[in-house]
Amino acid sequence: MSPRLQVIAGQAVRGEPTVFDAPALRFGPFVLHRARKLLLEGDRPVRLSSRAFEVLSALVEAAGVLVSKDTLMERAWPGTVVEEINLRVQIASIRKLLGDSQDTRYISNVPGRGYCFVAPVTQVEARLPTPPALATVRRGGPGRAIWPMLGREAELALLVRQLADRRLVTVVGPGGIGKTTLAISAVHALEPQQADGAFFADLASAQDTSDIAASIATAFGATVQGADPAASLAAFIRSRQLLLCLDNCEHVVDSVAELVESLLAQCPSLRVLATSREALRVDGEQRHHLGALALPPLVGFETAAVAMAFASVQLFVDRATASLGDFQLLDADADAVARLCHRLGGVPLAIELAAARIDQFGVQGLADRLDDQLLLQAPGRRTALPRQRTLKGMLDWSHDLLEPVQQTVLHRLSVFKGSFGLEDAIAMVTADDVDASGAGAALVALAEKSLLLTERLDRATRYRMLEVTRAYASEHLALDGAQETWFRRHAEYQLDRMARADARWSELGRERWLLTHANAIDDLRAALRWAQECRDDRLSSKLAAAALPLAFQLGLLGECRGWAEQALALGGGASEPTVAMRLLTALGHIEVQTSADSEAARQWFERAYQLTLQQLPELRRDGIAGLFVAAYGAANYPEAAGHAQTLLDTAPTAASSSAELHARRMLSQSIHHLGQHSKAYALAESLLAAQVPGLPLTNNSALQIDRRVSMLIVVSRVDWLHGKSEDAQAQVEVLLSIARADSPFALCQALAMAAIPIAWWSGELDVVEERIALLDEQAMRFGSLQWQSWAAHYAATLAALRGEKPAKLPQRPATTKQKDILATLMPELADASVLQRVLAGMVGWNAAEVFRAQAVMKHATGDLEGARGAAFAALSKARAQGELAWELRAARTAVLLGMEGSQDALETALARCAVLGTRGPDVREAEVQ
Repeated sequence: MSPRLQVIAGQAVRGEPTVFDAPALRFGPFVLHRARKLLLEGDRPVRLSSRAFEVLSALVEAAGVLVSKDTLMERAWPGTVVEEINLRVQIASIRKLLGDSQDTRYISNVPGRGYCFVAPVTQVEARLPTPPALATVRRGGPGRAIWPMLGREAELALLVRQLADRRLVTVVGPGGIGKTTLAISAVHALEPQQADGAFFADLASAQDTSDIAASIATAFGATVQGADPAASLAAFIRSRQLLLCLDNCEHVVDSVAELVESLLAQCPSLRVLATSREALRVDGEQRHHLGALALPPLVGFETAAVAMAFASVQLFVDRATASLGDFQLLDADADAVARLCHRLGGVPLAIELAAARIDQFGVQGLADRLDDQLLLQAPGRRTALPRQRTLKGMLDWSHDLLEPVQQTVLHRLSVFKGSFGLEDAIAMVTADDVDASGAGAALVALAEKSLLLTERLDRATRYRMLEVTRAYASEHLALDGAQETWFRRHAEYQLDRMARADARWSELGRERWLLTHANAIDDLRAALRWAQECRDDRLSSKLAAAALPLAFQLGLLGECRGWAEQALALGGGASEPTVAMRLLTALGHIEVQTSADSEAARQWFERAYQLTLQQLPELRRDGIAGLFVAAYGAANYPEAAGHAQTLLDTAPTAASSSAELHARRMLSQSIHHLGQHSKAYALAESLLAAQVPGLPLTNNSALQIDRRVSMLIVVSRVDWLHGKSEDAQAQVEVLLSIARADSPFALCQALAMAAIPIAWWSGELDVVEERIALLDEQAMRFGSLQWQSWAAHYAATLAALRGEKPAKLPQRPATTKQKDILATLMPELADASVLQRVLAGMVGWNAAEVFRAQAVMKHATGDLEGARGAAFAALSKARAQGELAWELRAARTAVLLGMEGSQDALETALARCAVLGTRGPDVREAEVQ
């Protein structure tokens, strides 16, 4: 028998295959194959949703007769009550696909009664060139699937290269991931290169070696002779160059492995492509692990066009179009579809099944209703294998192949929402019935069978479940009656997990710490949600406190606030003051980062401090540190310096070098703002040179940023004030690099407190404009009202300086700290409130510029004596504080005002600038002056 046969679903047929059906119905260029659920236009399949097909069939079968709306709805939605609008949508879809128009009429409607098919209909023999799900190619290859392969072009190219280099390649992946579709595409791509053809055998129904051999032989159009099927097959294949594709090997993987190894040894020109949920583990095997379709980001895109760049969205839209006929992804629905694709894990079968329900729920409704049951039970194509018609059927198939202990471990692991390590898994699932070694072995087996996915993260292997698998396993855990036990164990494990993470903060540094622990956030959310639903206030409060550092570092400040406020409102931490302390200080830090309301932050920190006085004397330093943050945020620098000095004075008794680092950082920041630049600079440099990599995640420092950011802000600003403008700008570049690597809040602080003002003072207004835009973008992305306010006030001031109308006005008045900086950017902003703060000693770093601004404004009003006095005060203050940059500006202003001795002062300042090599715009303008 010739091997060059067309092979369909594991059966060989000579020549062109013919499939006989019940009589088909022809109208116009269309043929309706009712039993095959297929509409052809010529030889081209027309995509109709299942419901549209039933409506069309009912109308065509009763051609010339009025069919009532109720009859049509019962045909398309049997046993379901639906609105009439659903029928109208299907009719409209059918008319569009048929090209129904005034010139070519197929369907007529009788208002209020029903519809009638008005085109002539004739019966024809149901003779198909191919089965409805396949289209043949030459030389024995499998049929092509009607559905196009989407988003797998790179995978296909890699698989083809692997098959060119290796004689055995196994496509490995979980059920529904698209292994068969990819394999069929690869066979078609390689088939022309095989002298004796490419053949496809589906082993889904095989039970043992004889069944496997029979399926392969049938694909070849041969028969197995004798008691040794491998020898019989090898005899047939030995002299031929061909490609054999074995689909669905997982349930008979041992037998397939043995047979394939034997065939490859005896047939030198044979190549084998297998698909399985676990590898064959045969010598020379190349494993091709097939993952999920590309997923869009959950944030960062605004249009359907951008979402459609991702294969998972493309597949959803393609299948939704098949279901509705005229579906288009709108910008308003792009986010919902992205969430759906993420919920479905990028699994093609899951996406197909979900998209098939879009005619019932719509995009938004489907996104809202896609719970575990809808996900698992959604029906697929009737022509699919029974185990592929629902996700539950697909997973039942895999689950039934597991040993009992593997099933138990799978069920228990469903409590994890994110990825987990081997240690995490063993700690979670071990009990009297599963010991640690059994748990480890089961974990490895589940990964080999693709029920767990593996990934390498920071040189360690981590495991995770696809969402569809997790939903299925969680359902079994509920049937076991053990959900309560294992959810509680999971929640309590998260506390231990985060305690261990806290301890590694200084060791790892922020970047590696986040890389290692960021995946825990979904588990923390799930544990916290479960504890709240159980009304376990103590556990939920402890979880909220434990989750705060990680959530803050991920920029999830809205969630942080909600968790902490709810825990405190429910009395969380009442029995454990340390938990309450962490929640209170966290809320203070969140107010500092997100709000311009310094009073709200102060109240949280004050409550935390009072708690240390009453119940937690050992944490009094943390309470004082919180008071520093509140005072510093409110620009009360004398009070902030006092708190910092108290911490520094008590640091030696804290038995921790980090305690002293913490205090020195605070003192450097506060005294710099008071004008004590040299001392502040020395402290900052000592911190930058310190060997301790980071401050630990203690109660108060849990929500802090890299200390180098705040210290480089001090260093760069002081360098500029000292006249070293080039050094200052170089420090800013280092600062921005570190801040970008640290966190969005670090970047916002670096931009607002140093990068923008230093560029402004240096006359680089184009750079200022770029940095304002970056600050605004970062602040808006992470919902920080405080940093949005900084960006808005900088933008408005720049527009005013240029004589332009600002693009948007700030939503709230400038804060005290903002006014201090803005007064140095535009003299008109150095108002009475800013001057009063300088005179009261509340701020000093900007005093010379505030006095100079007063001189300019007094001179403009004709108060020449007042102007001279203010200019002299500016010059004197700048010299006293070593602020050469401000001194140069004050001297220039004094010259303009004709103040006695001012020319000498200007020349002295210029000479000092020359020694430093400073060539900024102030120097150039002063030289001309």
